[in-house]
Amino acid sequence: MGARDEILGKLARKKQGGGATGISGHMKPAVAMKTGEEMVAQFREKAVKLSCGLSELSRLSEVPGEIERVLGEIGTMPVLHVSDEPELASLPWEDVPGLRTSREMDRDALDGVAAVSACAAASAETGALALTSDADHVTGIAFLPDFHFVVLRKSQIVSGFEGIWTAARAKGGNRDLPRAVNIIGGPSRTGDIEATMVMGAHGPRSVHILLVDG
Repeated sequence: MGARDEILGKLARKKQGGGATGISGHMKPAVAMKTGEEMVAQFREKAVKLSCGLSELSRLSEVPGEIERVLGEIGTMPVLHVSDEPELASLPWEDVPGLRTSREMDRDALDGVAAVSACAAASAETGALALTSDADHVTGIAFLPDFHFVVLRKSQIVSGFEGIWTAARAKGGNRDLPRAVNIIGGPSRTGDIEATMVMGAHGPRSVHILLVDG
């Protein structure tokens, strides 16, 4: 059998459903199949490689104090724009007197400041975060601030990238996908100018994940 006949034979088998390699079903790489604590550990590693900051917290109520601490380390003004998402709005911000909060979410208010939002899911396969838009979460919060804090529960981490879409639908009540789903792979950066890496070119120059148990 010549090379031409072999190729045509493979194409014919594939057309009949056998597949050129004999492999059937949805193929997933091993990196997208971690579970449990191994999955969480892989997410940590991937997120840090994407230049994200990472704090691990036992309870959601620890978020305000940790944000104040990180802003102090950065040396920026202790003013934080907080989205209207219920789990963030109910946090004890008043217990951290050194941190001033704002609920302004328009373009001018968010430009160049620090802000915090929750997310729909995160992928252990890539370390990326998925943010969805809704009435309490404006899309601009993922792009306009200089310092973006993202609250993520360990239970929201999915193994493979495909799981992000399932989580995004679930956040919207298992209806259609939200109007916007933004996949964030760390701070904005570009090396287009003289091959020099510049942070914050098209979005936040700092992304800090607040990873909460539960």
